[in-house]
Amino acid sequence: MATDAEKITRLEREIEELKAENERLRRALEEALRSAKRQAAPFSRRHPKAHPQKPGGVRRFCPRFFEMGTTDRRTFWAYFFQALAGAEAGLNPNTSIRHSEPESAMATRSEGLLQLAYADHKR
Repeated sequence: MATDAEKITRLEREIEELKAENERLRRALEEALRSAKRQAAPFSRRHPKAHPQKPGGVRRFCPRFFEMGTTDRRTFWAYFFQALAGAEAGLNPNTSIRHSEPESAMATRSEGLLQLAYADHKR
């Protein structure tokens, strides 16, 4: 028959094993939830380019951009354009703003989420 000290030791060891298993399962669940959130839709139905151009100046906004995986990069761009659309148009795709350029004294109109102007097509 086991003594009380042996029972306590066995129970403490079992508690530690259960704590370790609990922590492992928590990490697995957290990773599964994070990967589910990163499901960014592809922007192109074609195969990815072998050597795509690197976006210039992106390090200013995301210093570790070039260390991230493809899914994280797509997530960055999705959030970047969402923030840009929020700043430009308040996330309202029907936003239309009329303003005049002081240099040309010509009225222009910016429309949509990214507030693109018809004059921009000439650039």
